[in-house]
Amino acid sequence: MASRFQLMAAPLEGYSDRAFRKLCHNHGASKTFTEMARVEALSKNNKSTWSRVITVQLLPTTTDHLKKFLDMWHAKGYQTSEWNLNLGCPSPNLVSKGLGVAMMKRINKINQHIDILKETGVLLRCNLIPDSYQLPVSIKIRLGMNEMEASQRCYLNTIKNTNADYYIVHARNGKQKSSDKPDWSVYRDCVVDGKIVIANGDIRTTADLDFLRISGISGVMMGRVAVQNPTIFSQFVNHMENPSQPASHAKTTEERQKVVEEVKREYDRLLSTYYASEEEAQREKYRSNFMRHFANPKYEDMMRMSRMYRRLTSKLNDIECTGEP
Repeated sequence: MASRFQLMAAPLEGYSDRAFRKLCHNHGASKTFTEMARVEALSKNNKSTWSRVITVQLLPTTTDHLKKFLDMWHAKGYQTSEWNLNLGCPSPNLVSKGLGVAMMKRINKINQHIDILKETGVLLRCNLIPDSYQLPVSIKIRLGMNEMEASQRCYLNTIKNTNADYYIVHARNGKQKSSDKPDWSVYRDCVVDGKIVIANGDIRTTADLDFLRISGISGVMMGRVAVQNPTIFSQFVNHMENPSQPASHAKTTEERQKVVEEVKREYDRLLSTYYASEEEAQREKYRSNFMRHFANPKYEDMMRMSRMYRRLTSKLNDIECTGEP
């Protein structure tokens, strides 16, 4: 069992740089994750991929790529608090290659990746698994690739038959959109065998937190809501410590604006700490993403438009490179 209830900041591409992760940690997040890093790119020494690796979420490909990456990782002297395997990404490009959520049913391959990571891991105490000193390996999954796999409870097969230390379960299938309601009812079954499970998907309020804790999960992971409001973690911590008290929040427009400005200044200070002058462009990329969406009620609409734009430009680039639609 977990020693304490976990509040995790989800990996978000274009947001989860060191400054954002530290910001979430400062406001109560017990664990944060990097953007997803492709093992294949890491094994080929891709500089842009290596530059953002500290606490690592990996997109597994082949075991050979994984072993090569780990050799390079240790040679570079890098450290991490744990490994996380992304088996939940629903990107059509990855699914067509058998990666992301498409790998969920490949139990033997998942266990091979986990075993390799554990064999090469540094001994380190994990507060989520109090009796273990081995570098933990977690996996992030969805309910399945589509509605049919979710109805067949594919996620339970993955949880029961793999040997990860804990499981982050996004309560949607791979075909669902962020606007679709997650199915939180799955968590009671997920924890039946004593596995450590973290809930993920549209967790926004202390009422959501209370509802999910009853199901027996060991923590929650938040992504989009943390971009809109990084102080959500401290609000949840205060609520768990003082459940009888109403959640604290700024009551006036002036007070809310003061909180917003304080968080912005804190984030800018962290950016200045983590990025040297020669990395100005990278720093500004993260800053512009966060500032554009932080405290913005239209954030989710903007995220959907951004994803549509990326898919369109990716398709246009393919056409330009290949001459084919």
